[in-house]
Amino acid sequence: AEKSDSTKFTGTEGWVRIRRGGIEAEPASLVAGLPPADRFGVFGAKHTRNFLDAIRKKTAPESPIDAAIRTDLISHLSNIAVRTGRKIKWDPAKETIVGDAEAAKMMNRTMRKPWDKFA
Repeated sequence: AEKSDSTKFTGTEGWVRIRRGGIEAEPASLVAGLPPADRFGVFGAKHTRNFLDAIRKKTAPESPIDAAIRTDLISHLSNIAVRTGRKIKWDPAKETIVGDAEAAKMMNRTMRKPWDKFA
């Protein structure tokens, strides 16, 4: 049975289910070697401290920007799936939704001024 407090990602090599404080996968090798799910504490308090310390010390934070972008992308894709009521197929090489033009259009929106000049 699916767990309502989690998000499950299914790919060609298996699946990964993520929830606050936990992660599981089939096969388990998909998550082998990952840091513990609670390494940043509840709601990221330790994550914020790590980020501020990295700025102060001019070192890399534990979570690099590319990891943050991927995490945010998962949220956006999940939102699009909920809004369309359909499964989303993501092409990581092309960085786009494939096979669903309506969903793919939801990846971008017209920016309002003055931010439109940065698009």
